[in-house]
Amino acid sequence: MKILHAYITVLLLSSSTVAILAQKADTNAPPVHINAAEARQYVGTNAVVSGKVAEVHKSRSVVSINFEKPYPNSPFAAIIFAANTNSFPDPDKFKDQTLEITGIIKSYQGRAEIILTKTSQLAVIEKPAEKEKK
Repeated sequence: MKILHAYITVLLLSSSTVAILAQKADTNAPPVHINAAEARQYVGTNAVVSGKVAEVHKSRSVVSINFEKPYPNSPFAAIIFAANTNSFPDPDKFKDQTLEITGIIKSYQGRAEIILTKTSQLAVIEKPAEKEKK
């Protein structure tokens, strides 16, 4: 009887865990709207992450659009791999702009990120104020 009770308890806990994980990774769920500082708490979640671009870093294989603070202190990054850079021809223009990035939040080396594959994942919310002409 004790074995049956223990088996049922394990079965219930396992099915609850699977349901929670399935819900968290559901890419069809409507995205949650969060700011860049919160992104790390939502790894695995379909989200719209908003924040100000602090830095755009380009290398041969990847473009990192770092939010709120420059790397390595940035709480969130939008990542564009080389195969998709043609879709984002001038990422430097995003510096100092407020953007919304949509997608599944992933974790890479302890930082939250969304990988951009389509331009529809990125929306400019606010451009930097133009300097007054003298």
